[in-house]
Amino acid sequence: MKRRLLASAAITALLVTPVSAGTAQAARVCVPLLTGTECVEFLEGRPEEPGLSKGMKINISPQELTSANELTVTIRGFKPNEGLRRFNYNIFGQGRMNEYSMEFRRADKQGNFTWVVAPSTAIYEPSWGSPALCVVGQRSGKLACAYFTVAPGS
Repeated sequence: MKRRLLASAAITALLVTPVSAGTAQAARVCVPLLTGTECVEFLEGRPEEPGLSKGMKINISPQELTSANELTVTIRGFKPNEGLRRFNYNIFGQGRMNEYSMEFRRADKQGNFTWVVAPSTAIYEPSWGSPALCVVGQRSGKLACAYFTVAPGS
C-alpha cells in the first residue's frame, strides 16, 4: 500500500522523540513536508546568555525595533544545511532565553542564515532592558546573538 502526503495549508503535526546524543539529551523533531518528512536532532536546553561563538559573523538591521519596521538578522558561520534553533532574549523582561518558534529552519549551503522578524512577533518594552535575537546551530553548537534597542512607544 502506497502512502501519499496530501498538500494542506493546515499541516501542523510535529513529532518529537527523545534521543540520546552522547551525554546530552537531544530531541528528534520531524516536520511533514510536501516532499516527505524531514527530521533533525536538537540538543535540549537553551543558551544561558547572548553571545557570539568564535568564527560567527552577525548583523542586525535596523538596530532599533519600532512598531513599523522589521528586523533582519543575517548570520554567517554555521555548518552547511545545519538545523537551527531561534531564541528571543529578555522578552517580557525575563532576563533569559525563550524559544522563538518550533518552526524548522536550516542554514543554506554556505552556512548562512537570514531571519526576518516582524514587529508583531518581537514584543518588547524599552524598560525591560537589552533584548537580543539568538540562533544556535544544531550540529555545531555555535551561538550567534544580536542585541537591538526598542523605540519608546513602539
